[in-house]
Order: sequence, then C-alpha cells, then structure tokens
Amino acid sequence: MSRNHRFPKARLGDLGSALGDLKRTLIKSEAAAAEARRQKEAEEKRRAASQPERPVQEPTGPKPKLTAAALDRLNTPLQGEAKEGVAEGLQRAAPATPHKAAEAAKPAARSAPAQKPRVALADDHAKLRKSAADRVRALVGGSTPSVEERPHSISNASKAVIDRAIAAGSGILRDRPEPDEDGYIIGFDFGTSSLKVAYRQPYVADDPVAVIPVPDELRSAEHPGLWQSVIWYHLGNEEFSLYPVDGAIALDGFKTGLIAGHGSNPMPQVPQVTRAEAATAFLALQFAYMVGAYALEQPLNPVGADHFVLINIGIPVAVRDDKRAFTEFSRLVTAAYALAPKVGALNLQALRLEMAAAPSTLPPCLQLVPELTAAIAGYAADPMVQHGAHILIDVGASTLDIVSFNLQAQLKASVFTAGVDLFGAGALEVARSAGVDDTTFTRACNYLFEDVYGKAKSETRAPSLFKPGRRRMPVQLVITGGGCDTDLHARFINLLPQDRVLGALPFKRPAPPSKILREKGDQSRLLLAYGLTRDVTELHELRLPSEIDDIPPLPVQPFRMTDKDLV
Repeated sequence: MSRNHRFPKARLGDLGSALGDLKRTLIKSEAAAAEARRQKEAEEKRRAASQPERPVQEPTGPKPKLTAAALDRLNTPLQGEAKEGVAEGLQRAAPATPHKAAEAAKPAARSAPAQKPRVALADDHAKLRKSAADRVRALVGGSTPSVEERPHSISNASKAVIDRAIAAGSGILRDRPEPDEDGYIIGFDFGTSSLKVAYRQPYVADDPVAVIPVPDELRSAEHPGLWQSVIWYHLGNEEFSLYPVDGAIALDGFKTGLIAGHGSNPMPQVPQVTRAEAATAFLALQFAYMVGAYALEQPLNPVGADHFVLINIGIPVAVRDDKRAFTEFSRLVTAAYALAPKVGALNLQALRLEMAAAPSTLPPCLQLVPELTAAIAGYAADPMVQHGAHILIDVGASTLDIVSFNLQAQLKASVFTAGVDLFGAGALEVARSAGVDDTTFTRACNYLFEDVYGKAKSETRAPSLFKPGRRRMPVQLVITGGGCDTDLHARFINLLPQDRVLGALPFKRPAPPSKILREKGDQSRLLLAYGLTRDVTELHELRLPSEIDDIPPLPVQPFRMTDKDLV
C-alpha cells in the first residue's frame, strides 16, 4: 500500500511542528526541576552551618555486664580466627570530641577457652549414657531377672500331657532322625522369659499355621502361646524336668547369661549347674516335647505332614554376626538336639558328656536364624509394608535388641548396625530393686540406641538413608516384644518418631494372623515364632553388618590455579 502524502512524515526536531513544541516544553520542565533541587540543597547547607554543633553526651548510669553464658559464647573463637587474645570481653571505644571524628575502635581479640561448650556438653551426655549402660549391665549380667513367680506344682493332667508328648517326641527323633522334604516347619523363638513355638505347612493354600496351647500352670503372663523359660533340677538324682517335682529347684534366667557371655557361670540357685548347662537341658526337653505334641495333636490337620523338615531357632543379629558367640550357641543347640532322643531321664552327667563332645556344626534339619529375619518375614507379610530405612526395637525380658536395616524388594534386606544389651523389661525390675533410678536406665537404653542409630547415620555407613537432612524419607520404626509395654520402654520408644530423630512417622507393631491361636491372646507376642516358620527360600536374604563395607572418604583434591597462558 502506498504512503499517504497528504500528511508528510515529521521528525522530532522539526521546528514549527507539534512534536517540536512538545520537545521544547519537556526540556524546560526538566531544567526547572533541577534548579529547584539545587536551591533546596543550598538552603539546607546554610541552615546546618548556622546552627552550633551539639557535643556528644557520655552514657550515664551503671555499666551493663554480660551474663556468663553470653561471655562464653562471645569468647568462643570462630572458625579460622586466631585463638590468642589480649582481653576478655569488649573494649569500649574512646569518646568522640565535638570537632574531631572518633577513630574506629579495633575489635578486641577473643580469648580461646580450653574447650568449646557445645562439644563439652555432648561429651558429657555421652559419658553419662555409657556410665549408665555399664552400671545396668553389671547389675543384670550377674543376676537372674525374675519376671514372674514360678509354679510350685502342676496338675496330674498337665503332667500326663507333658510326659506323653516328651515320650512320643523322643521316640520320633530316635527312629526318624532325618527330616522329611515335604514336612512341616517349626518356628522356635527361645526368649529370656518365655519360649514360643509355632508350626506351619509351607507351600500350601491359605498358609496353615498353628500354636499348640501351653499347659495352664506353665504359661508366661497367662498367655496360651508362651511357655515359661524355666527348668527344674533335682539335687538328689541330678535330673532335669520341664515341670516342678518334689525336691527340685527352679532354674531360670539362663539365657541372660548366654547373651552376656557368662554361659560358664554357675546358676545362682544351684552353683553346680552352669547357665549353659541349664539352657541345654531346657532345649533338649523342649525339642522332644514340641515334636511329640505335634504328632499327638496334629494342629495342621488335614494338610499338615506327619514329620518336620526344618526347625528354625531365632538368635539376636548381634550374636549371629559374632563368630565366637555364634559358634558357642551352635554347639549348645547341637548338644541339646543330640540329647532329645534320650531325655527320658536327663541327668547332669549325661548332659555334660554330650556338651563336651558336641560339634559346632548344626544338623541339616536345624537352622539358627537371625531374629531380624524372622521379624521381617512376619512384618513383610503385610502387602502395605514400606520399603526403605527401618529401625527395629525388640524389648524382651532381659534384652533390648536394636537393629538398623534397609528393606528392599525381592526378599532382600541389608543390616547396617545391630546391638543387643541387658536393658529389657526384667532387667528394668532388677535395676529398680537395686536402687537404679529411671533416668539412669533410660540413659542406658539411649546409649544402645545412639550406638546403633548413630553408626547407621554416620558418613561411613548409610547417611542417605538415616541421617536427618540427608535422607529423603523418614525412618520407619518397628517394635516387637512384650517388654515394649513397660512404662519406661514405652516413653523411650514414643520419643523416637520425631523429625530430629527418625522422622514423624508412626511406629508399627506387626502381628501374625489371628488364626495362629486357638485361645484368646496377644498375637503380636508370637511374631518371631510365626516368622521363623518360613522356609529358607521364603526368608529375606540378609546382609549382616560385617558383610557391608564402610563408605570410603572422598579423596581431597587440592585446588590448583590454571594460568590462562597455560591453557
């Protein structure tokens, strides 16, 4: 389209045009505004020069003093700051005169204290926790926690049931020592205060699982699935029994000595019997009883086999990862299983001979399974289970077990740190009776937790999973064991799911299916026994702490300036 020539193009500077007039008006306005600002500034200078200068007044009244805490913080040297000082506190600058500007006061160097307050405070807390742990451990390790009163007698009917089951099981183990590949699995949870046994037929629809009720008089906490961890020893004939008889003395707390490494120590009730010997006798009689009780009652009928394929015995992760402790416990279990076919009259001399000759290699039908593996098996049965970082706390009668692990898909789990110590529910009662206050016992529990969790979140283990600020998700807390219900342990556990510790994620307390019990009872107490009924292929592949290498520190690369002429 052609240009409209009726209105010729005008430039901004054309004189006589409307745009030219506008430009001249804008220039005049800007010049007037600049002149007005100049006159205002000149007037302010004249007014200031005509007024006399006011002298600087010195502050009056008492000199303010810093508190001791403020002085400590003030005197703490910063990173890179010289530690040598000339004065403590601040030096006041000289007052300025009316006609001379005051010189800038140089900052006073801060004197270096012998130790940083925060580091000292952390060290003090760590020392208190360790001292408390040593004190509680010494008290409980040398004593026998009595969780409940032991029966002095049982009914003739209960005696007949136990004797008949032991005789049947002893005969089966003598005549059919080899396992059946298609047989059932026994989960054997050997606890300090109670024994839990569960039966399961693997690879069968509806997951058949059962617990045979314990005779009433021998139940722990009146729970139908908990057998008191106690055995009776007769001083006259030196024989052991699963129930009280005339002239026999109850021996309990023997597993506490095994965990604490005091298996060779004598039992306080009968000095001629060691803790390891009492534990071996108890396991031998229980092996015979649980095999015979299954044969007589057939709890998995009609799908259950008539013979077992595997007996899984739970042990703490820390014991499983300790070569010496694992070897000693294996020898004890092997001796007990060898004695089971001949426990009709189990005496101390026969027990000692078998223990002296027992190898540390377990029979094919026995397996020592880390309790964490069993707990994971029961916990992971829930389809809504969360993968990722976990802390498991198992509070038993004498022991407190804490484990940090990463739960992965495809039946895999990695254990980064684990610890077990004598800080359980029964240990709490022993400590209280000895005059240990709850603050000290809580510090002992915190000592074990800081040892396990502190190492897990360290830069050499798994900071991306456990360390606050580095992890992407909270750490899932899982609790098991009847000792979780004590007032002290409940407070200890409830303080852990916080942002500055594990993260604000509610803890979980898994439990096996309710069908596992014929009678009413707390199913969560049977979680480990239920998890131990899994076949080898059904259990999680567990990497123990000794099998996981530390993360090596990154090499420090020195900074070197590259000159532009060298490029």
